[in-house]
Amino acid sequence: MRYPSPSFWKIADGYLKGEARHDFQREGVLFAMITVTAALPLINNVHALIEFVRAVTSH
Repeated sequence: MRYPSPSFWKIADGYLKGEARHDFQREGVLFAMITVTAALPLINNVHALIEFVRAVTSH
């Protein structure tokens, strides 16, 4: 007797209910940390550029 293989949706649902939720939370935290780490130097550079433009245009 041949048993039908589980559908893709049943496999995905089982994965998303358990393991994926934890992975998603970890990846979300890691993404936020990387984003903040990348954003801080960019903000600093924008501030320095504004100060440079002010210094050049004031003379």
